[in-house]
Amino acid sequence: SSNESSSDSSTSSPPLPPTPEHALPGVLFSQGSWYIPFILDLEHVGITKGHGPLTEAAHLLTQISPAHKQTMEKLSEALLCRDDSKLRDMLYGPAPPTVAYNVEVLYSMVMPSSDTRLERSRSFQLACVKKAPLLVQCLSDKDFLNNAAPHTRRVGYLALVRLAKLSLFTLGHLFEILAPDGAEVTLDKDFRISNFRMDVTILREALQTVPNHSCELIVKAIAEKLANALGEQVMTAGEESESVSSLVWWRVPTAATVRALYALAYSVAQPSEMSGMVHPDDVILVRECMEVVTICMALGGGHLEALLHESWWQDTALYLMIDCPNPQVRVSCAEQLLAMCAWGGG
Repeated sequence: SSNESSSDSSTSSPPLPPTPEHALPGVLFSQGSWYIPFILDLEHVGITKGHGPLTEAAHLLTQISPAHKQTMEKLSEALLCRDDSKLRDMLYGPAPPTVAYNVEVLYSMVMPSSDTRLERSRSFQLACVKKAPLLVQCLSDKDFLNNAAPHTRRVGYLALVRLAKLSLFTLGHLFEILAPDGAEVTLDKDFRISNFRMDVTILREALQTVPNHSCELIVKAIAEKLANALGEQVMTAGEESESVSSLVWWRVPTAATVRALYALAYSVAQPSEMSGMVHPDDVILVRECMEVVTICMALGGGHLEALLHESWWQDTALYLMIDCPNPQVRVSCAEQLLAMCAWGGG
């Protein structure tokens, strides 16, 4: 039998050549003009008709395919445009699955996985930070991802919160550069920041006390580089200086932003009716929300003493830190509160 097997193996056909990457289904989907939009439409139909298998299959296809080429081109144009209208249209105009996909692709452009692409994404990162007012507004806007399915909200908000975190960290470091002592600063003869005072000691402490997960260290390093680049743009004349100046004039996150982040964390930290557990991605989203709350408070989004007396906060914090069945949620929320207590909460 050994002779037979050896003769069979010698006459067997050669192995098939590997499929070229450009011919893989996911790559074809991402390069075509209508594949991904059509799949996203199918996902929306599945959600509106209550067809679970169709929804899940369509969502999975968009997740395993590379970013849609035309979506990236549209986002590039919207990011680099001084006006917010194009980006706003992509965040509010389409159906929820498409909006969530747009935010995911935007995050992949700003924070790509490879180090080489990360350096090439610097212009996108700077442009994203300058869109911070719009991104932060989305966090507290009820019209953003309105009536979206749970999995759509999860992926959309996770990408949005991470984009907001990078932007706000960068702003925090920029304020350190512009007003190291919290003093009044003159940007140029046309843009003067009056009454620009901030407890920079609190801000520095807050920038350092966000839990040091490995990915957070990368975000911090990028935020510092972006802040230095924005600080240099302030000193130059022209449109770049104006855009940074208007960003500094922006009223940084308000108490409404903090409340919206807590509300989002509370809603996604509810256990599933089917499994009785909190979805793993929702656990990550809660942690991200709490880290953004910390930097919002440090930037002036609310004072801890005032927050402690809010009935909505008491109910939300009680659930997140004590009653939530997931221990990781309880720990991340408790860490965030302890961090704010350590430096006064803004």
